[in-house]
Amino acid sequence: MTKENLIFPVPLVTHVDENFSKYKEELTAWVYKERDRVPSDPHSNIEGYQSAKGLYKRPDFAEFTKHFGAVFGPVLSKYFCTRYTFECSYDLTNCWFNINYPGAFNLLHCHPGVDLVCVFWLKAPKNSGNLGLQNPHVFTCNNMVEGEMYTVEPYEGEFVFFPASILHLVSQNKSTEDRISFAFNFKQRLDYG
Repeated sequence: MTKENLIFPVPLVTHVDENFSKYKEELTAWVYKERDRVPSDPHSNIEGYQSAKGLYKRPDFAEFTKHFGAVFGPVLSKYFCTRYTFECSYDLTNCWFNINYPGAFNLLHCHPGVDLVCVFWLKAPKNSGNLGLQNPHVFTCNNMVEGEMYTVEPYEGEFVFFPASILHLVSQNKSTEDRISFAFNFKQRLDYG
C-alpha cells in the first residue's frame, strides 16, 4: 500500500474587513496627501511610491491603526496562536503603504527579522497586479513540489497574512489606475510563564 502525505503546510489567512467602507475614502485621501508631502522611500517598489515606515506610530494615523487593530487581534489569535499551550501574541513592528502606478511592480523579497506579514488592499482595480508567494520548497525540493508561485488576486478591503520568511512579489500593474496596498510586520511574543 502506498500513501502520500503532504507535510509542512504554510499558513495563509485572508480576511475581508466588513467595516472597510467606513474608512476607505478618508484613508485614500490620507495616502495621497502623504505621497504629496513625503518623497518615496523605495525598497521593493519599482516605478511606484513606497511610504516611510512606522506609520502606525504617528498621531495622524491613529484612527486607521484602530481600524486595523480591530482586525489584527482576532485573526492573529485565532489562526496564528492556536498551536501553543502558553500565551502567544503579536506586536505590530512596522507599517507602510505602496502606490503602484500603472506599470509599477514590487520585486521578489521577504521581511527578515519579523515573524508575520500582512498585506491590505485599499485600492485594487482589475489587472493592477497580483500578490505572488513563492513556494518555500522550490529550491530544496524543486523536482517534488507543484507550482513555484501561489498568486492572490487583490480585493479591496481584504487582509492577507503569511509568514515573513515567504518570498513574495507584486506583478506589474496593467490597469490604467493606481493600486494602493499597506504592508504590516508582526513579531511573535510567547509567554511561557
